[in-house]
Amino acid sequence: MRQHQSLVQSLTLVLLLFLASIASAEIIEPSPDTTPIEQARYYEKTHNYQQAADMYLITARKMPTPESGEPWRVKAAEMAWMASNPQQAETIVQGTDESRLNPTMKARLRLMAARIARRNGDYQGVLKQLEFPADKLPRSIRKQIEALANEANRRLIATGQISPKTPEPAEMTATFEYWNELRTLSPQQLQNRLGRARADTEKGWLELALIDKAYSGARQRNAFQRWQRRYPDHPASAYVAPKIEKRLFANASTDPHQIAILLPRLGRYGALSQVILEGIEAAQSRLPAGSPLLTRVYDSSQGDITALYQQAAAEGAELALGPMDKQKVDTLTRQAADIPAITLNYGNDVNLFNPGLYQFALLPEDEAHAAASKIAERGYSRVAILAPDSHWGQRVSEAFRQQAGAVGLEVIAQGAFNPRNHDLSSVIQKTFKVADNRAEIEPDAIFIVATPRQGRLLKPLLKYHFLGHLPVFSTSHIFSGAEDPSADGDLNGIEFPEIPWLLKRNTEEAAREKLPGFEELSAIAQQHPRLFAFGYDALNLSLKLLNSPASQLQLQGLSGNLYLDRRNRVHRLLGWARFEHGKPVAESLPGNP
Repeated sequence: MRQHQSLVQSLTLVLLLFLASIASAEIIEPSPDTTPIEQARYYEKTHNYQQAADMYLITARKMPTPESGEPWRVKAAEMAWMASNPQQAETIVQGTDESRLNPTMKARLRLMAARIARRNGDYQGVLKQLEFPADKLPRSIRKQIEALANEANRRLIATGQISPKTPEPAEMTATFEYWNELRTLSPQQLQNRLGRARADTEKGWLELALIDKAYSGARQRNAFQRWQRRYPDHPASAYVAPKIEKRLFANASTDPHQIAILLPRLGRYGALSQVILEGIEAAQSRLPAGSPLLTRVYDSSQGDITALYQQAAAEGAELALGPMDKQKVDTLTRQAADIPAITLNYGNDVNLFNPGLYQFALLPEDEAHAAASKIAERGYSRVAILAPDSHWGQRVSEAFRQQAGAVGLEVIAQGAFNPRNHDLSSVIQKTFKVADNRAEIEPDAIFIVATPRQGRLLKPLLKYHFLGHLPVFSTSHIFSGAEDPSADGDLNGIEFPEIPWLLKRNTEEAAREKLPGFEELSAIAQQHPRLFAFGYDALNLSLKLLNSPASQLQLQGLSGNLYLDRRNRVHRLLGWARFEHGKPVAESLPGNP
């Protein structure tokens, strides 16, 4: 009986793949006899955005009157932007007469102009482009306007170009958040931004970040003093520069001597803890010769975490790294801090705060936020979500929805599937109302929350149900971390955020930066490379915290560009990858467009 069921399942899968291949075979190149607008729409639907832009421009020129041609120029600009051709998009926008557009198309033109200004670092220009009545526009456009305007105001407040409408503490928060973001960028990225900066205040921020990142020793101290003379009234002088000055001119060395590692050695987290420890040991082995650092591991799987933490402090630890269990993180957060601690997870209670405790985790919420922002940056406005009906799926979906609202995306459909059920076809049919060879609900993009196994089922089924032409985004959970082209071919086209270490794998940059090689890892660490990177970065964060003020707790790490928020939580900026030929291909590193 089981053999019979297995045979039926195999035949069903073969039939699905056959039907999918037939469906894909029906998509053909447009005939030369079709009109430019028909060709443009075909290229847009198949995501050949550059060809779509060119055909929409031809359509605009062929219109009988300028009034009828201008809307097609707006469409051409949008397609050029989505084709990563901002120069063409800007040329089209500058050559379009907005007086010939209806209010909605005028708003779309202004949004495109605002995005161009944002790319050029001109946030004053962003606000100027968005100065038009928006109350009668479609909701999706209003949300995009609001998101761009809010971001521009935050940047202008942080750089001192406009005064905040809120009290000084909020201004200080905006200043530190902007500084922390700059600290995650590489010297080359800072130099590129400096070349595009227009306002003196923004240039001052970027120059200070370059001094802090690219210089050292006497050269750094001299450059900092020159910066102080050049920018005596800069906003950084109030909150950031004094901390840099204290660090640069301090006489006493603050090299750490002992770090306590509080990790479970037994139970369900024991094996995962071993991977984190392997990452910690790899980071310690790469410290400069003579670095006086001692690490001591304490088993947190049993007993009272407070007593263990106090024991570590009594035995000479200057910092505790851990614990990992969420409840124990909450327990430690409620205690007075004898020594600083960087926990290896977030606690359950988001309202708890301890100024001596810092929380670090590989949060899926950060990846969901990144995915929503990426989708909005591509110019999409309507999105659908497919996620497992589980606590994890609900967490990631809710985080995506929150960020989607913040960046002006509209979630028009959401489907939940049983993570233990391989029959995902009915969920797709119900979510997108598939009937009569078409999907009634068709978003601009789809966000899926899935493991590799679930993704290999979902992606072909989307194609089978007439949704294969839509761009699909996910979190890093879609990739196991180990390349498997034969199995992951069904994931082709999916884009997802990824840690820099995996994006740089086997590259010249990895060799130049002397990053750990995968051949150095144990078998279990190769199965969980992100946890290895997490441990590696955790130790380096500890050293940063013991050597510099907490406001400067940033790191370009293996697991991301790390920075601290005002509640002592470490967040990650990630790069982006895309599956091609069954392998993840790096698209961008953190801080790059």
